[in-house]
Amino acid sequence: MKILYVSYDGLTDPLGPSQILPYIIGLAAKGHHFTILSAEKKERYGPRHEEVARQLEEHGIEWKPIRFTRFPPLLAKSWDLLKIAYWVWALHRKRAFDLFHCRSYVPAQVALWMKKRFGLKFLFDMRGFWVDERMGSGIWNPDRWIYRRLYRFYKAKEVAYLSNADYVITVTEKGREIVQGMPDVIEQPIPTEVIPCCVDVELFSRDSVSPERSRAMRKLLGIAEGEFVLVYLGNIGTWYMLDEMLQFFQVLLGTRPDARFLFITHAEESLIRSRAEAIGVPERAVLIQEFDRRDVPACLTVADLAIFFITPVFSKQGSSPTKQAEIMSIGLPVVCNAGIGDTDRIIQDYGAGELVTEFSDRAFEDIVSRLDEICALPKDRMIAGAREYYSLEKGVGLYHSVYQRISAS
Repeated sequence: MKILYVSYDGLTDPLGPSQILPYIIGLAAKGHHFTILSAEKKERYGPRHEEVARQLEEHGIEWKPIRFTRFPPLLAKSWDLLKIAYWVWALHRKRAFDLFHCRSYVPAQVALWMKKRFGLKFLFDMRGFWVDERMGSGIWNPDRWIYRRLYRFYKAKEVAYLSNADYVITVTEKGREIVQGMPDVIEQPIPTEVIPCCVDVELFSRDSVSPERSRAMRKLLGIAEGEFVLVYLGNIGTWYMLDEMLQFFQVLLGTRPDARFLFITHAEESLIRSRAEAIGVPERAVLIQEFDRRDVPACLTVADLAIFFITPVFSKQGSSPTKQAEIMSIGLPVVCNAGIGDTDRIIQDYGAGELVTEFSDRAFEDIVSRLDEICALPKDRMIAGAREYYSLEKGVGLYHSVYQRISAS
């Protein structure tokens, strides 16, 4: 198929190398022809676009980047939508695409127009419940009438996207249940496939990291042999409960006073350190490091336990944390909270860690008292679970089968 892939996330964003490019490169290898239209942020595009362009050229993939607009906040989305609409129309006139694969909600508005105007097939890769995420995170202030109106507008659009899409992709089984249970969506149950946020299990593998490299990484980070390491991987902000994770670490220090909390993140160091200081975590105990994606697996091998806490609101039932796939693939147990997508079931099915149901010292002390037991959970079972559930090869295969079903219809 000739596919126009439109993403409001940039290929030079952190998600680009892990959750966009690998799928498209894998699908191009199966014979599909891609043109990508993506909204790129100026500060990331400059240092990274040459590497992305080289990768795409190697695989015969065309790329049309446009500038992501930030200000003024409310008008920026409308301006970007106009740019997307123009370039979609221009590229379709030139290429005559078979399918519009849109990632999330903003490009879906253009996809709906293209379907009605040109009869172009429309794959709604919704990822999660974007409208509810905006309101639930406070990005849209529910106390302001303009945001309440925007919420109602986009919820109506959500129904239209789901009703008119030729296929829908969710990243969780819970998300599919919610979508197929929406009474306003016509012709239920609509065709929906679940494709979680996958991981390159060959890159995120203990076998790919030699003992020498792991020891060198430990030395680079300044972690002594025998020191217990708790690790957090990924961004900080909005949904990620930094204070509660630091609170857990403070409890951990009561039992393991030599423990270190390693953050592998692009986030501002000052934010993490200011919150750690407020909670009473010693400065020396917190390590903050930004790594190239290819070095992250080696960094994870120095850790004994991983952690992530995400605000458990309605919209997060449609979320599949990429960090969970990467951590499991390394065979590292994780402490995380319940109520996030399919995380509960995956942790239990594959013995991949411990679930937190309340954010209290009492709950944290219970986990810390069983730390040796949790850290000794079978790594082979976690790794096998990651390969079974999160492998990139499986994700590419599922997308390919959806493309075939759309083509056949």
